[in-house]
Amino acid sequence: MQRTFKYRLYPNRKQRETLAAQLDLCRELYNAALQERIASYKTMRKGVTWLEQQSQLPAIKEARPEFKSVHAHTLQAVLIRLNRSFQNFFRRVKKNETPGFPRFKGRNRFSSLVFTPAAFQVQGRHVAISKVGNIKIKMHRRLPEKHGTLFLKQICGSWYACFSCAVAPQVLPPSTEEIGVDVGLESFAVLSDGTPIKNPRWYRKAQAKLRR
Repeated sequence: MQRTFKYRLYPNRKQRETLAAQLDLCRELYNAALQERIASYKTMRKGVTWLEQQSQLPAIKEARPEFKSVHAHTLQAVLIRLNRSFQNFFRRVKKNETPGFPRFKGRNRFSSLVFTPAAFQVQGRHVAISKVGNIKIKMHRRLPEKHGTLFLKQICGSWYACFSCAVAPQVLPPSTEEIGVDVGLESFAVLSDGTPIKNPRWYRKAQAKLRR
């Protein structure tokens, strides 16, 4: 099964600028590809496939050299993402559900970059990413040796590395024991064997972090 392993990244100033620039270029490509699909259907009643749009990438790089600063697979992933949005749109139409036509992306709605395994390498406390550099990473838990796609995500100004990994499902031993849970007032919950579970107080902890 597929699992995602998420780690905090600490890019330096230059790397943050590089990532921000790549996000802007990928968002621009997404919106341009969406506009091309809309215009093609309006004028010729014909759709455009993601493979047709992918074949235009070399010409785009020649006309706009700044796109060469983004890994080729990352640009391809943008077009695949748009294609998946259209697939989901048509699937919902067939099921008579609210379709939700693909939208143009503003800066706040495009916050991730995709890298295939060939474009990055985990090296101890750093992850080396093609066309970005060696970024410091906090490895707070073990990462499986065989990892697939890497998603770099910007969340509230911070960057995270999300590795998609294929892992074997953990089979739990059979058990005949049963346990009850009682939500309490003093404790978050109390198990039927008397074990109390403290209130995690997520809201207060989040407030404390925001104040800092």
